[in-house]
Amino acid sequence: MKRYFILLFTTLVLFNFFASPLFGEENKKTIVFFSPALKTDVWWTTASKVMKAACNDLGYELTTYWADRNQYNMVNHLRQVLTQQKKPDAVVFQSHKMNGGPMVRLANDAKVPAFVFNAGLTNDLGRREKYGQPREKLKYWIGQMLPNDEKAGYDIAKTLIQIAREKGLTDNAGKIHMIGISGSMSDYASIERKKGLIKAVKEEKDCILSHVVSATWERERAKSLLLGLKKRFPESQVIWAANDPMALGAIDGMKELNLIPGKDMIAGSVDWIPEALTAIKKGELAVSAGGHYMEAAWIIVLLHDYFNGKDFASEAINFRSDMAILTEKNITPFLNNFQSVNWESIDFTRFTKTDNPGMKNYDFAIEKVFQK
Repeated sequence: MKRYFILLFTTLVLFNFFASPLFGEENKKTIVFFSPALKTDVWWTTASKVMKAACNDLGYELTTYWADRNQYNMVNHLRQVLTQQKKPDAVVFQSHKMNGGPMVRLANDAKVPAFVFNAGLTNDLGRREKYGQPREKLKYWIGQMLPNDEKAGYDIAKTLIQIAREKGLTDNAGKIHMIGISGSMSDYASIERKKGLIKAVKEEKDCILSHVVSATWERERAKSLLLGLKKRFPESQVIWAANDPMALGAIDGMKELNLIPGKDMIAGSVDWIPEALTAIKKGELAVSAGGHYMEAAWIIVLLHDYFNGKDFASEAINFRSDMAILTEKNITPFLNNFQSVNWESIDFTRFTKTDNPGMKNYDFAIEKVFQK
């Protein structure tokens, strides 16, 4: 009997050893990504795939939680993860509808490194606590990478105005009439892109911004709004939208009114979702700014260096990524690369300082991704 218990004890010890985090795949550092979106949201699923590919290359285990556009779900998901016995090695999330402050606070209290992605904290909201910058007040809020949303909104507006001039989409006095469709009013990206729109219009004496409305990032709502706004502002022939789905919704509305997108009215937006790129190719969508889904990979690159003693803070703590502009003029060569891209085939070790000791500065240009 004694021999039996010794054998049983030995078996259990060996089983626990081989099943433990010290063995095999479980030894990887873990990163948790909190997406604010639905699993069906094209931009966010692309960002998640890009992040997963970078994690696979650099040796990290990635878990993604989907909040279904509910900011409280994100906070609850983070709270659940941080109270687990084995905490993640880092968490990545967007500030969605102003939930970034509580989330960086939760991560900091749990002593888990947090990286803010895509949409940052807005610190000028009266009663809301000011969280400062990464590592300023909260040690474990280690970095932030945001697209230059204001510039994207500005560039889209400028491009639309130029295309409207070329197509003669003006009133009898030569004025261009534009309508803006923004995202959620409290979202950082929506606020910043709208700033860019207003700045661009102020610089153009022949452009009138008739109205800006919120479609909360939703295609069907944008379509419904376009139908009403076209009746209210019949002279408007240019639609600026804060994301591709809303621009596509506006195009749906144009078609319902028997207008020809790209001829009778033009629209421009942000995100580079596949349907939007196809619409540019067909001449229905005038312009889209994008490429910022690659931030999902660049954050993993920065975390990899951070974990390996090459803290990215030596270069920056706040990173800004510019978006690229696609129109009919440059869509074909881009699609030749984009449509065939396999994120898993990209060697993300090329972008790290850990794997490239001679690298002095990060180069996160979108063009670099497609270089063989």
